[in-house]
Amino acid sequence: MATTEKHKRSMKAAKSVPSAQHIATARKMAHVYKYTVWPEGGEWWSRCVELPNCLGDGKDVESALASAREAVTAGLASDLAAGLPAPAPAREQIRSEQVNIRLSADEREIIQANASRAGFKGMADYVRSVALGLFPTRVAG
Repeated sequence: MATTEKHKRSMKAAKSVPSAQHIATARKMAHVYKYTVWPEGGEWWSRCVELPNCLGDGKDVESALASAREAVTAGLASDLAAGLPAPAPAREQIRSEQVNIRLSADEREIIQANASRAGFKGMADYVRSVALGLFPTRVAG
């Protein structure tokens, strides 16, 4: 069975013991990340945008955020101890995420034509702009 690079990094991080410096650095970084909060099942939940596997819960918004920050601190400290880089804060708007969308040949052609008519160099910028509401579109009807 082949071992993926992501799995190898994860195993390396799991074997590393964070120092007090790693924990202190991670705690500071946890406060610059973005969190989403929502109610569910009579309690509050929070998730880190940059580290979506880091969740927290609590009886109120503040405790859910604190719980998620603890999870982020633990994860980051482990990664830092293993020599792995921390993700950039979402507010830096670094485009590091990739999404693949399956289209028919006709759909691709239509989107490409719309992108060209709107003055975009490529489909990716056009789709991103339309999906984020940065570019007004008309719905054919």
